[in-house]
Amino acid sequence: MAEWTGYPTIIYTNRPLLDLAKDLMACFRDTFGYQMEVDRLGNGLGFLFYRDRDMLDHHLDVGFNVDRAGRGCVGIEVDEVDFYARLSLFEFEGESDFDPYDVGMMLSGVLHVTVVLPAATEENTFCSQVLSDVENLTKMPAGSSRQERLKEHLSVIKALSAEADRLGDLLDQE
Repeated sequence: MAEWTGYPTIIYTNRPLLDLAKDLMACFRDTFGYQMEVDRLGNGLGFLFYRDRDMLDHHLDVGFNVDRAGRGCVGIEVDEVDFYARLSLFEFEGESDFDPYDVGMMLSGVLHVTVVLPAATEENTFCSQVLSDVENLTKMPAGSSRQERLKEHLSVIKALSAEADRLGDLLDQE
């Protein structure tokens, strides 16, 4: 049995898959000068980013690792999932003013992003920068389609509220 290599981090986002994929490819190409292999995985995509063929071949032989410059291959899997979780909220270092309680989260059609780095972020500047860049890419940009959808939902809610008021006035007149 092969030994597991790499340092995984999981991120959830509501960014559209194709937008995130384009941004990931551009980031690794432009920021790190990396090439990539892309595969279709279930409802998503799998990326393997690497600097050159030597780095890729070494990765395929020994798994995730860093070279003398502290760089290595980066794997990212992005899959659309339904996310259900129960979270326990509690006071952390005296920073909150509430009693512990549980929160249920049910999110449909979100992206589950698994980033596998060649070293721990605490010990490697390259990995720390990669993770920071990926985290920034998973955030919805201002003025994005999500913002537009929220504005649309708000206008529908206002219209429904106005209609409810109108119907209430009609009932009051009867």
